Amino acid sequence: MHLLLGEQLESLCKNAIDEVLLVAPFVKGHILQRLLGCIEPKVAVRIVTRWNPLEIQAGVSDLGVWPLIDGRENSSLYLCSHLHAKYFRADKTCLIGSANLTGRALGWSKQANLELLVKLNSQSSGLPDFEEAVILNSALVDESVYQKTKDAVNSLPENFMLFSTEGSKYDEAGDQEGASSLKVFLPTEWLPVTRFPDVLFKAYSGDISNLSQASKEMASLDLAFLGIPPGLPLVPFKHCVGALLLQSPIIARVDEFLISPQRFGAVTALLKSLPCSLNSDFDANHSWQTLIRWFLFFLPGRYSQINSEYSEVFIRTNT
Repeated sequence: MHLLLGEQLESLCKNAIDEVLLVAPFVKGHILQRLLGCIEPKVAVRIVTRWNPLEIQAGVSDLGVWPLIDGRENSSLYLCSHLHAKYFRADKTCLIGSANLTGRALGWSKQANLELLVKLNSQSSGLPDFEEAVILNSALVDESVYQKTKDAVNSLPENFMLFSTEGSKYDEAGDQEGASSLKVFLPTEWLPVTRFPDVLFKAYSGDISNLSQASKEMASLDLAFLGIPPGLPLVPFKHCVGALLLQSPIIARVDEFLISPQRFGAVTALLKSLPCSLNSDFDANHSWQTLIRWFLFFLPGRYSQINSEYSEVFIRTNT
């Protein structure tokens, strides 16, 4: 039965009149191209996937989906770093199950996986809430996000072995001794908490002898969210963190806001309007000061900081 999944999904796309939404962690360019060929040009298309640079280097996902979407009218691509669901909708009909948008998952490969897709109405219990949540926890892709992710992939050591981040030493950060107060954040709530970004690599690489307990806890929390497998040298680590930063929905909002020059108070006012402000320990001034350091360290050349008489001005200079 798994050999019919690709045809099942093609049929779903062919019958779309208004909109197609394709949600999957792994999307291969040639598979998306095949599905787009089944969709009428007037139909809106939204894709939600995830771009972990190490997964892309390993070949399980594909940056080639961006030129396909960028070149199609009324189409958009979103990134959700914590995405695991596979959900496909054309108008009011859904297919949900286990299959990614890859040849092996859809039965278009000699080594096909055993997968499952089940047809449901889009108003079935929980599905409208899921759609709202997945978009809320995603960041819109533009050319600069694509290029930054591409740079991160190109910076990785050749043949770097990708191990699953599930079950890593950072997943249980909240259970470690002395870390009972740490929280786990959804993408729509997360901002970096490690005050000085160079501390993050020290914790990542195990160089923690000179770190305070608080620094170790904060770094563990940020590393758990970012989910970068162990073993990277400093330069590719910085590239990966920079690419993943731009996939955070809150940071994407700030990044867009900074296209025009903004004073310190304007950015803190924006942060106060976003979901991160609902966290009990949220401090807008502290969060923006931390984020400035992360921007300058992990995304060098993308921003400029101007010290004026009255207030610091920050602007995104690389668009």
